[in-house]
Amino acid sequence: MHNIQSDVQSLLNVLYWQKAASATKKFLLSSNWSASSAHTELFNFAGSLGVTIQWFFASETQTAPEDQGYVVRKKQRLQVNYENGIIDQLLTPQPTRQLEFLHSRFPPGTYSKESYSHEGEEAGYVLSGSFELWVGERYFQLSEGDSFSFSSQEPHKYGNPGEEDAVALWVITPPTF
Repeated sequence: MHNIQSDVQSLLNVLYWQKAASATKKFLLSSNWSASSAHTELFNFAGSLGVTIQWFFASETQTAPEDQGYVVRKKQRLQVNYENGIIDQLLTPQPTRQLEFLHSRFPPGTYSKESYSHEGEEAGYVLSGSFELWVGERYFQLSEGDSFSFSSQEPHKYGNPGEEDAVALWVITPPTF
């Protein structure tokens, strides 16, 4: 007797991999891809595959067996260096859980390229420097010791208007890094 459930599962697998292959080809062969749009492109590409950005970097760090899933040592952080000098370091261990914790450094005069939105919530704490944040139509000027929280579904962007590095801690759920 023929198993319809098995056939449906096989078809779903084929459709999933076709979508993944199509997204991969579009991402890798895109003629308008540039370093300045890398975060947005990588975020969208990861989403089309049903993974987070850190999935692409998962094998780059070696974690002691006793630390796996619980601890991230300073020298083992996954790091993304953006063209404009912004640096994000992942502070939560892999595999991701329900949230991620980031250490972000913004050189003077650097800003996110454009407003963006996604599912979830974000919260942050400014460790040092000056920090500007736009959430929807609202604008906030923040400095050392200030904190913030907002729905990630609202378009948001940020930057450093100061003359020294701005450093912030971010908590994002669900994970996007």
